[in-house]
Amino acid sequence: MKFLVLWHFDLTRLGPEVARAVMQMPDYAKKLGDKLECRYHVIGSHGGAWIYKVTSNEELDRILAMSPVYNYATYQVLPLRKWWTRPRSQETRASQQGSTPLASYWGACGISVLEAALLGRH
Repeated sequence: MKFLVLWHFDLTRLGPEVARAVMQMPDYAKKLGDKLECRYHVIGSHGGAWIYKVTSNEELDRILAMSPVYNYATYQVLPLRKWWTRPRSQETRASQQGSTPLASYWGACGISVLEAALLGRH
């Protein structure tokens, strides 16, 4: 199971304890190993976008609760699934007609659907 977790801070709650927690996040990310697929900074925001690969909702809940910023951040958790693509025979037919599935286009560019969505927001 994959989840996109968007987290950010309320500027009115920022203080020295939050700064210390933020400074611990890179080490926390390393400890997660393969549970953390990738992480991004959301430009213009005090927070991030992290993609977790876990076996259950409970595992994700445990991982988030252990985060140094857990008590200071606001979270939005979004479940992810693979983008549906057409079977090869339909893709061949579509390319002969001059159209390409969007997911295949992004994949050919080396950009995942999620990355394309995040890039398109800014």
